[in-house]
Amino acid sequence: MAAWLEACPRGVAYRKPNEVLAEVGPFEDSGLASLLAIVDVNVKAPLALTHTYGRAMVQRGRGGIIVLASNSAYHGTPYVAHYAATKAYNLVLGEGLWFEWARYGVDVMAFAPGATNTPGLRRAKPGWRESSATTTSRSSVR
Repeated sequence: MAAWLEACPRGVAYRKPNEVLAEVGPFEDSGLASLLAIVDVNVKAPLALTHTYGRAMVQRGRGGIIVLASNSAYHGTPYVAHYAATKAYNLVLGEGLWFEWARYGVDVMAFAPGATNTPGLRRAKPGWRESSATTTSRSSVR
């Protein structure tokens, strides 16, 4: 991954993780294997990417990372408590690294959008009308 980062023009790297897992419903109805899979996708994957690319950016002395959180990260959210907890991890990770890596010229932003029209949300809430994924992504870099 570090080689890929070095090959980017002007040191700009963009990786967009499209996969987020969540279960909607009472926590006790979720299987442990499913809850652990949610941690793998929503916590471990962003952690691994941020660590790998972030270290390369720190060594290079420049870069930027957007860590995807959620509005659910700010408070316990009924029926998506586990999802909200994984997004709180991302929010706190992004906020902490913003301070740590600023001295190296690496900017980190935790982005916490509201409901976004994704396949997962459409499965969980058929008919729900919200911001499109494209609109939400573009608003993070304006």
